[in-house]
Amino acid sequence: MKVTLEFLHANSSHPSGQGWTKKQLSILGVDWPPRKGWIDDVVEIELTDEQAAEFISMRHRPKMGVSRL
Repeated sequence: MKVTLEFLHANSSHPSGQGWTKKQLSILGVDWPPRKGWIDDVVEIELTDEQAAEFISMRHRPKMGVSRL
């Protein structure tokens, strides 16, 4: 599946839709700490069904290492 802004915000690990765990960013290929502009870099990348399911499974569960916009 292609990553969209809607997918990112709907599956944020923070209820505000503005935070992602280190693991979620790793699934997207983003190094920690994320640099400014990382969202633009990941929109339109392809994820496998397994990667997408793992990313989604972490939504709305804040943990240590959460990046917020």
